Amino acid sequence: DRVWLGKANLALRTGRLEDADRWLSACQKRRPRDPAVWRARLEWALAKEDLGAVREAIGHLPADPAADDAPSAQVLALRAWLAARRGDRSEERRALEQLKDISPGDVTVVDRLAELSIASGEGDRADLYRRRRSEIAQAKESYSELLSSQDPLKRAPELSRLAAPLGRRFEAACW
Repeated sequence: DRVWLGKANLALRTGRLEDADRWLSACQKRRPRDPAVWRARLEWALAKEDLGAVREAIGHLPADPAADDAPSAQVLALRAWLAARRGDRSEERRALEQLKDISPGDVTVVDRLAELSIASGEGDRADLYRRRRSEIAQAKESYSELLSSQDPLKRAPELSRLAAPLGRRFEAACW
């Protein structure tokens, strides 16, 4: 069943949702309480945008150990997704703002915040998010170029400077 779970994850990553569903169903029959299977089922439900299946999967997952102080990026992304499905833009924005701080290099978060700002009539705020998106894209491109250079170790300070705002804290510290 661990191989089945791997096949389900591969199917999810390649957009074959029906295959993923079949493999996950087999896994659930074998291990109905396995958190790894339910996490994969949650990913499947999110990809399929099936609110009922998302709720079912959440009900089978253990509580987030960090939920008492600072929620994880995955929890915040899920909060934002659920808020969007409820039409609660205020809650979605709050979750995305927190997520932006945890995952500063995630352009999908910044893009969605720009969309919410436009929908709220906050053009200036949307412009700030668009600029941030451009900065992230430029930093990613520069970082990638430096990594591919002849001797990246000679560019370590620059790599460190670029890695930090992309949310790559470990890499920033290493460089």
